[in-house]
Amino acid sequence: MSFRFMFATALALSVCASAFAQKRTWSQPCGDYDTQSEMNLCAHDEAADADAKLNETYSQLIAKLKGDAFARSKVVASERAWLAYRGADLAAAWPIRPGESPTVAYGSVHPLCYYKALTAMTNDRTSELQRWMTSQEGDICSSQLARCRRAAETTASGN
Repeated sequence: MSFRFMFATALALSVCASAFAQKRTWSQPCGDYDTQSEMNLCAHDEAADADAKLNETYSQLIAKLKGDAFARSKVVASERAWLAYRGADLAAAWPIRPGESPTVAYGSVHPLCYYKALTAMTNDRTSELQRWMTSQEGDICSSQLARCRRAAETTASGN
């Protein structure tokens, strides 16, 4: 093979890869698109966005706990357990035997349903982690994590 052919092939592949990697903007609810593949891709992208938001929120929480290794370890363990739970819960909702295709077992709508459930669970977890970082004055049942961190920050700053 000539160098020129290999270079042209590599360039073409990189252009195609970047076209696929570009994030598509969805202008309507995922279930309102004309084809099942569009609905599935839209739902996939929404799940990816929800996961990115969860990761961002988790990183903020971990950063707030930078001076408390014990609390950090508890949050890390909790997040790992929650991720395992999310995967197991989704697997239980749509059980797939080894070698079985989910779209054969549940139809071409399976990815849409799966990603919608994944998105909902992920958004709920993000909200939960956000609540852990805040506490309302007078709410004795708010996350002790937020209350203790706020007290530690106040003490450290001398206020």
